[in-house]
Amino acid sequence: ILQHNPLWGKGQNLYVFGAMIISIAIQLFFTQIGWFNRILGTGRVPPKYIMPTLGFGMLWLIIDELRKLYIRKRPRSLVARIAW
Repeated sequence: ILQHNPLWGKGQNLYVFGAMIISIAIQLFFTQIGWFNRILGTGRVPPKYIMPTLGFGMLWLIIDELRKLYIRKRPRSLVARIAW
């Protein structure tokens, strides 16, 4: 994310944002539409289950970015040798 910005530059990829919007729309369709909930037996996901996933997702992103920074700073380290 820090080196390949999806908004501009060499790593530009605007399709990512469209895919995120479509993904959110599908999730909302399956969990928020009343008649669809009755047909499939689905329901709303309480925030107490959503919030930990957001937190752990951000934590995973930060850990991965720190790993890549470490590999760039120390290309001959053990971490760099086992990275793919």
